[in-house]
Amino acid sequence: DDRSLENMGAQIRRMGEVLGLSEEGEKLAQRSEEELADAKAAIAQIAPEEPLRMAFLYARGANGVFYILGRDSGTDDLIESIGGIDVATANDIGSPSPASPEALAELDPEVYIMMSGSLGSIGDIEGLMQRPGVAQTVAGQKQRVIALPDGQALAFGPQSGQLLLEAAKAIYHNE
Repeated sequence: DDRSLENMGAQIRRMGEVLGLSEEGEKLAQRSEEELADAKAAIAQIAPEEPLRMAFLYARGANGVFYILGRDSGTDDLIESIGGIDVATANDIGSPSPASPEALAELDPEVYIMMSGSLGSIGDIEGLMQRPGVAQTVAGQKQRVIALPDGQALAFGPQSGQLLLEAAKAIYHNE
C-alpha cells in the first residue's frame, strides 16, 4: 500500500503476478517507468528555476469536507515531480489537515492542485474562491488551480508520466 512514483514499477509487476500475467506486468512496468523518466526530463526543461509553492486541496460538497493533503497522501511525490514545493510537507503537514483560512494564509501557495471531482463538487473554481481564506492566497488571487483526474491524481500507476507532464504544462505554460 506504499503508493509512490518510486514504487510504481514494482506495484505494476506485483499486480501482473497476482493476476497471473507476469510477462504483461513486466512490459507495462517497463513502459511506465520509461514514460515517467521521459516526463520528468521534459518537466525539468519547462519548470522554472525557482520552484512554485503548491498545495493539494481535497473538498467534497459546498459546505462539507475541505482539507489540505500532505506527505502521508503522496502529495509531496506528485508536486516535487512536477517541479514544485509541497507547502504542506514543507510545513510538516502529513495527514489531511483542515483547510482553515489561517492554515491557507500560513501556507500561501502559488498553485492549488485538486482532483477534478473534488473541484466539481464545490462548484468548480467559483465555488473554491468562496471558501474562506482561498481568495487571500497567491493561488486564489491568480486563480491558479489545476484539476487532475480523480483516479489518477495520487494513484501512481501506468499513466503517471503522462499525468505529470500534462499537469506541468498546465501550470508552467500559464505563467
